[in-house]
Amino acid sequence: MAQTATQRALEGFPDEEAFLRELDGFLQGFTMQRQVDGETHRLKIPGHESIAFWPPKKRKAFSRVAPSSDLYEAVTTALMSFLLHRFDIRTVYDIGSYSGYFAMVAASKTGSRSTVHAFEMDPRRSAGIDRTLATEGYAQGRVHNHLAGLSDHHEGERTVWHTRNDFYETKPTEEQYQESMWRRLKFRMRGMHDRNQLHEARVLVTSIDSFAQTHGAPDLIKLDVDGYEAKVIPGALKTFREKRPFLLFELHKSERLERLGATRQGLMQMLFDCGYRAATFSDHHDCSKAKVEVVTPNSPAVHREKTDLFLLY
Repeated sequence: MAQTATQRALEGFPDEEAFLRELDGFLQGFTMQRQVDGETHRLKIPGHESIAFWPPKKRKAFSRVAPSSDLYEAVTTALMSFLLHRFDIRTVYDIGSYSGYFAMVAASKTGSRSTVHAFEMDPRRSAGIDRTLATEGYAQGRVHNHLAGLSDHHEGERTVWHTRNDFYETKPTEEQYQESMWRRLKFRMRGMHDRNQLHEARVLVTSIDSFAQTHGAPDLIKLDVDGYEAKVIPGALKTFREKRPFLLFELHKSERLERLGATRQGLMQMLFDCGYRAATFSDHHDCSKAKVEVVTPNSPAVHREKTDLFLLY
């Protein structure tokens, strides 16, 4: 019988507390540096090849750069690096790949044997990943880019609709995809003028369970899909129960999940029912403040209404 993720995670540790203590220490000591050569920016992460990096654009009036942006998602980067170096990670799924950054983090590990599948449903972003792959030698032949949306079942190639952050499998009404006036105004002031534009595209719609059956199960999944985890997680329960890959994901507020009939508590309970243990982090932007917090079904982190970063193991 295959080992569970918890058994795998605790190999070499006297107990779970020791595993979490090492993880916490890794976060506190984690650093990465931006290298600038003219207009070229790269990130140097310890134990990785340097990777392409696009710094935040010049600030607009009334805008701010998110705490995670200067060096880009430092806590998630650190967690992925820890797992890649500490465990035998051979297959990685980067779901909600956006620019392909985390796919490149996974592929850039020094001496890596990992195969990485990047899933991005926006054709413009997916084309950008292809352009990056053409210049990143360490990633060529290792990162496989898929123009795809992950859902709760396999449908094949079909038409979908999306805004900058939301994915729809049926064409939404303007009322469904338009954000409130104050949110539109806020993001316009930050230079995001196309946030609520609706786009149509032909993409592969599939599930983790279906994809894993034909391409191999993952050892590590990074999942950040702005609330669509409400569909992605139910479409992965067979893989989670049988293989239990490490799952590093952002769980969004219930208001992002409710249009798909889900809640934070319901999604986390699905994962606990698969046998997972869970941890979250006191700050998911700043490694020096990202203290590890163990999570149970009754933890406040499950019930509060904010975006949280979770590690399931």
